[in-house]
Parts: sequence; structure tokens; C-alpha cells
Amino acid sequence: MNFRGAVALVTGASRGVGRAIAVALAARGADVACAARATDAAPFKLPGTVDETVRAVEAQGRRGLAVPTDLARPEQVEAMVTRTIEHFGRLDILVNNAAITFPGDLDLPMKRWDLVMEVNLRAPVLAMRAALPGMIARRIGCILNVSSAAAVMVVPGLRVYGGS
Repeated sequence: MNFRGAVALVTGASRGVGRAIAVALAARGADVACAARATDAAPFKLPGTVDETVRAVEAQGRRGLAVPTDLARPEQVEAMVTRTIEHFGRLDILVNNAAITFPGDLDLPMKRWDLVMEVNLRAPVLAMRAALPGMIARRIGCILNVSSAAAVMVVPGLRVYGGS
């Protein structure tokens, strides 16, 4: 597929599937905003930052934008979309990829249950609500919500994650 000239926003873009999607979109011609919490200035224990992914996007000859975002904070989700649109002038492709989990089922503390639902379920809805007006106005756009096989099969210890 050719995405030349398209603008994409990918959540969870600091590592794993999100990073791979961001780089693949850039390789096919898209400019990519990369959203995640981990940055070069504030890395996590796990490898990967949005800044590293932006450098990989730019190595494909496309424009990249690092958008540090905590998806558990609704105002940051909306700001992530707004910043992307302000920087690139529009948003054509939204990839809701980020997710978190904690081991546990009914024994999972409600604070963690709420956090999983905030990041995995509510944040994608907020991002779609922020992205859709521009897509509808231009009559073009694509939204991809990435999920896990845990959504369709029981994985003991990950039922909250699967449900989200």
C-alpha cells in the first residue's frame, strides 16, 4: 500500500507493534506522529522511546513527531491529536495500539482495573472523538484499533486485559 503524503498518529509507538507500525507507515510514504510515555529524556526500564521511533521514521525519509502522552490522562489524549493536527495540518490515519495490563483477574485491585480500562478502552474512544471531525470534514480517514487475541480467548490471569 502507498501512503505517500498521508499523516498518521500511532499510540504505543515507543516499542513493539506500535514502533513497527509507525516505521512501516513511514516506509510507505506517511508522515508519522509517535505517541507514548517513554522519551529519551524520561525513558522506561523497557527499551525504546518515541524519540527513537521518530528517528527511525525520519530515516525512511518522512517527517516524524514525538508526542509524549500518558493515555491515562484524558486531557493528554485530546492534546495528542490536537498537536498532531497542528504540526502536520491534518490527521489521516489514527492507530490506537497502546495497551497496558497487570496480572490478575477478580483479585486485581480496582485502581489497576480502572487504569487498564482508562488506557485500553477509554483513551482510544477519546482519540477517535478528537480525530473524527477532521476526517469527516475532509471525507477521508482511517482508524485502526489494535487488539489482542486475549479479547477473544480466555487467558487466565489476563481477563481484565482481555475484556478491555
